[in-house]
Amino acid sequence: MELTIVKPDENHASAVATICANGWRQTVEGKFSEAYQIKTVDFWYQYERVSKDISKGIYTYVAIINDEVVGVIGGGQTKANSGEVFVLYVDEENLHNTNLKQM
Repeated sequence: MELTIVKPDENHASAVATICANGWRQTVEGKFSEAYQIKTVDFWYQYERVSKDISKGIYTYVAIINDEVVGVIGGGQTKANSGEVFVLYVDEENLHNTNLKQM
């Protein structure tokens, strides 16, 4: 098993969208209505949006184990002298299936 961290490309867009949607929903579970969660996920984490954001550099890196994207981080400069992490999510299901403890 090998962990690699790479800049994402369009081939990663579907996995990034899924990981971010699941991670965000997990974060807000019990805090926002189901309708609001669906609306937000449909806006931010649909394939076309994520693909465009990857090409803009908003999704900065993906973590890959066994050819599967298992994590994503993204962010950018928000002011002249500062930046912000917008997303930092991992795919818990894939991590459990990779036997990460051996790393």
